[in-house]
Amino acid sequence: MTEENNPGAGTPAVSEPRIRATFMSLPEYVGNHIAVIEYPSCEIIYLNPIAKTMLDIEEEINLIGQSWRQFVKSDKDLEHLNEGIEEAIRTGNWRGEVELTSLKQRKFPAKILVTCPPGSVVGSGVITIMGRDVTKEKQMLEAHKNMELQMNLMGKMDLLGRLAAGIAHEINTPAQYILNNLYFLKEQSEEVIKVFESLRDNLGENISFPEELQSQENFDLLKQDMKETIEQSIEGLASVKKLVHSLKEFSHPKRNEKESSPIEPVIRNAFDICRHEWVTLADVEFDFASDLPEIPCIVDQLNQVVLNLIINACHAIDEAIKQELIDGGLITAKIEPAENGVTVSIKDNGVGIPDDVLPKIFDNFFTTKESGVGTGQGLAIVKKVIEENHNGSLEVASKRGKGTTITFYLPF
Repeated sequence: MTEENNPGAGTPAVSEPRIRATFMSLPEYVGNHIAVIEYPSCEIIYLNPIAKTMLDIEEEINLIGQSWRQFVKSDKDLEHLNEGIEEAIRTGNWRGEVELTSLKQRKFPAKILVTCPPGSVVGSGVITIMGRDVTKEKQMLEAHKNMELQMNLMGKMDLLGRLAAGIAHEINTPAQYILNNLYFLKEQSEEVIKVFESLRDNLGENISFPEELQSQENFDLLKQDMKETIEQSIEGLASVKKLVHSLKEFSHPKRNEKESSPIEPVIRNAFDICRHEWVTLADVEFDFASDLPEIPCIVDQLNQVVLNLIINACHAIDEAIKQELIDGGLITAKIEPAENGVTVSIKDNGVGIPDDVLPKIFDNFFTTKESGVGTGQGLAIVKKVIEENHNGSLEVASKRGKGTTITFYLPF
């Protein structure tokens, strides 16, 4: 019996034309990477043209006799593949996914099918690896996830916007009444005090005044208390009115397309809206250049970007205070002109971002926060809005224990 007819004797002497003819006759193999290898050495016996293209193997390069494992660089993937091959030998086939690296060091995910069918023309001691590059499939899946994320976010934001607009309207009407009444009381109280002073000065001996008003010192204190009480009430309601205005601006439905808009009000409104987040944790400073140009932007989306950055800054400051790294927080918002656009930065003196975490902060659903505090979507949305929707760019500078600065660039 010849070695070709006895597959168990050493490396199978199966001719490449015979292998090619066999696989080309099977429709399920057409269009896929095919590698026929000897087991256990994993030496390559045959690679089809698609496999050579996928692995960047040029025509003049001959890899017959070399190990197919050279295309699997990760120890974890290699272990996964070896376990799969062993399962295929036991059961006849195994399906899995590994990351392959081409001869040009191009990495890509591949779904593979390892088969060792009993009685195949290839014989025992030989296995077949069929695979396909699933990079585009993963990109489409990621795009689909992003689309679902955006649709979910848009639905939530739309509902939030309607609720906020209704609340703002309900607050604004009575607040405006009270504010107007206080302005009236302020003006009239000043007139009443003038009349009272005139009466006391001219008819003091003939009119009986309450004992507490007979002393000039007591009267001055009463005037000062009345003035401060009314002014504080006006100041408080003015803050409510400002918040309501910011809330209405934030929630007012706008077209989801770019319009030229000044950036400064966007930043200020975002800070006003989430004042409750930072007011007890940090001071806020604004450093805005003068004569800033208007920028083509989607205001609603930029509002969301700045809100996310402020809230992240607050969380970082809160953690730094808990760790006793700082006594109090500081958030600085800065806008300055840049070449063909502007840059906006939000800087905090919080706990900072670890070096190993920094590359992952814009990944979907990545978070280091406790359950219920963060969803891992905030910075992913920031990245999408700035880079994809506004053709801008993002930079992050962070030092553990010193704070973080996130800067985004918006072009004209």
